[in-house]
Amino acid sequence: MYFKPTLVGTLLPFLLATTAHSSSYNTSIVVPPASDVPTGNPSGCNQTTHFFPQKLYHNGNSSLSGAGKGGNNTFLQQYQIITDFYRPGGPILFSQGAETDFECLERLSLYDHAKELGALLVAIEHRYYGISIPFGLKFKDNANWPTSSLEPLTLENIALDTISFLRWVKKTVPGAANSKAILVGASYAGFLTVHMKNTYPDFFGAFATSPPVIGQVSDPNDAHIYGAGNQASFVYEQLSAKGAARVKRSFDSIRSRISQNDISGMKEQYNLCTQPRNTTQAEYIAEGFLAAFAYLCEFNWPPNQMWQKNSVPFPAEAAINDIASLQAPFADSEPIRVAVGYYNQLNGAPCMDWETRVRGDGMLPYSWARCHWLKHPDIFSTADTIFGFFPPDNSTDNVLDAGCQDYFGIDASDGGIAYQEAVKTSMKDVLGAERLIVSTGEYDSVTGLSFPWWAPSPAPEATKPFIVGKGGHVSDLLRETAYDRDGVKEARRAELEIMKGWLGIEA
Repeated sequence: MYFKPTLVGTLLPFLLATTAHSSSYNTSIVVPPASDVPTGNPSGCNQTTHFFPQKLYHNGNSSLSGAGKGGNNTFLQQYQIITDFYRPGGPILFSQGAETDFECLERLSLYDHAKELGALLVAIEHRYYGISIPFGLKFKDNANWPTSSLEPLTLENIALDTISFLRWVKKTVPGAANSKAILVGASYAGFLTVHMKNTYPDFFGAFATSPPVIGQVSDPNDAHIYGAGNQASFVYEQLSAKGAARVKRSFDSIRSRISQNDISGMKEQYNLCTQPRNTTQAEYIAEGFLAAFAYLCEFNWPPNQMWQKNSVPFPAEAAINDIASLQAPFADSEPIRVAVGYYNQLNGAPCMDWETRVRGDGMLPYSWARCHWLKHPDIFSTADTIFGFFPPDNSTDNVLDAGCQDYFGIDASDGGIAYQEAVKTSMKDVLGAERLIVSTGEYDSVTGLSFPWWAPSPAPEATKPFIVGKGGHVSDLLRETAYDRDGVKEARRAELEIMKGWLGIEA
């Protein structure tokens, strides 16, 4: 079974409702919309979004009736362009969409970078998310989409969406024909960013934050499959030795209970929505507890940076501090219950719904990506972590096969080094790239799937790695708030300076 949070996976939507920032607009450059069809601006962006008529199949390779063959061969893809700070001939900062609704540019650090760079700001929504969906499908109904409707959702089509829109921007925006484009993406979109920068010549530079690089694996015997769980353990150990020791005892306790078939009362003791009915379900729930701890690390953000209802600043730190502060005596279940409480709060849920499955929770296109090109495993941990041993299923050669068979009736494609090299996202490709920034957060569990830090080449155009001090998932791409840690602020500053060096900007 796959344990999934209410919001699917660990590479998740990250700007669903961030606080809007006011701005005065420069209207000297007018860009006519690509389509007269209004979007309704569903994300509430300060400057409205528009639609771009996008090819359904960029190479016409469709087995669907009519699609790509003169029939229903286009769909409308949401985009945003901000010219406030653009100096004709200046760079283009292009935000690559991810597995989320549209991400408004004014909510990203790119907005402030554009002021310094005189840059044109551009963003596109990922196909099959938000309102950029073909065939008249609605995202809210995606759990029931027929599998055949997902055929145009391919890595190549996603990349060529971005390339074709960029080329339209350069032709349409006055002064942009020769502008140098810097592609920017976070998490899954960071993977897309590395892939596109190393595959297509259209991008002068790129910035990928929290990209899963070494974590693109599917073999249960690959050591990298434990990256996220092991990283989460390391984070809690450095935050509080006392709290980490209590977490370890709590996981030891639940393992002991399950081994003795003592699962009564788990619903109340761990704040679950339903009581497990057997030890198999109880084991699955224990895996969910691991996922919850990792999730808190991943989204260890300031308040209101993720969702308006989130009033918990830095939830991983809050959880481990509360665990360390528990007054003895307390039940062995209590440390896990504390973390589950924060996890539920971040998801806007009163309890942990461990029976939620991928196909029913609103992220079917993300599952499709995992089966085809996003080799993102679930969360596992080795025996020497505070969580104990949570291994993948070693009876299969590909840990994603079971889910893909369940959801779509197909086997998953394989991850690993050969795959990473094929899509040009391997560490060799990252190190060999020019004008590429990669970053990951110190407190982010996904850091265990991103990349090992290395001493970068001093050459200005060599790939530059950043470990964002005390940063959570993609923290350095989010727009600055009063709550940001100094390490996150410093990463944003340094990343901007690297871009200035690429562009030859001295001031």
